[in-house]
Amino acid sequence: MAAFGLSWLLAGSDFQAPVPLTVVIFLTIAFAPALLTLALRYLIYRRRVAAFRATNRNDYHRAVVYRNHVRRIVSAPEEMFDTRLDNQYSGLRLVEVSRHFDQSLMGSISGTVSTFVGTNGSPGFFLGGQITSTIRANLLADAVMAIFETPAGEVVRLVTPSTPRVRELIEERVSWLANRFEPGSHCHTAVRDSASWISAAITTQVSHVSDRLHAMARAAPHERPSVRLSGRPIADRVILGTTIGFDNDPRSYLLFPTRGIEAVTETVLRM
Repeated sequence: MAAFGLSWLLAGSDFQAPVPLTVVIFLTIAFAPALLTLALRYLIYRRRVAAFRATNRNDYHRAVVYRNHVRRIVSAPEEMFDTRLDNQYSGLRLVEVSRHFDQSLMGSISGTVSTFVGTNGSPGFFLGGQITSTIRANLLADAVMAIFETPAGEVVRLVTPSTPRVRELIEERVSWLANRFEPGSHCHTAVRDSASWISAAITTQVSHVSDRLHAMARAAPHERPSVRLSGRPIADRVILGTTIGFDNDPRSYLLFPTRGIEAVTETVLRM
């Protein structure tokens, strides 16, 4: 009797076992796609979070490097007037000085300035980017223009914007560079904020040079001291002056921070 009861229990157990297994199989088949989808989404989320963090760290690191570079530049603003890459002229004789351009010269400069300064954004070109109407206006408006004669009898025209125009040009250029980065990113913020730092550090001596050139123009031609000039061509025989000096004066006077703008541009383009 006991044996019969045990065999019935075992038989009952064998009979009931497939029921929960069937349920498990059914649930697995029913929910497997959803579980797999959740697992894949989780893995994708983890990867995206890791990629975002890596990108953000890289963005932050580049912004820190850029800020440190700008701090070095503004700590020694005279280095923005480095002339080693400039065209050098010596023994120049002043012919004429003016604060106004004639229409033919203005048209010549406006038509060719973009070609000379390089509009393809490549490092090493002056300004290293597009030449907007604002930049062109700042290069030419309120500028001092002086005409010189070289020892070979050729004519060279000097263009140098006023200090306020130089600062406006720098801020416009740096703001343009900042737009290369995603708005709100560390790099965008760092470059955008540096515009005011750099422009505030710029001090030129254009006003003094203008007064001195006008005084020289009032003297007889043979009494005028010869001039040495460093700068970059922006049109045919038109030079954007970086520094200028006079043979009766050992000092060089700062006109336009060409190299400073190039250095900032090249740094941003490498970021």
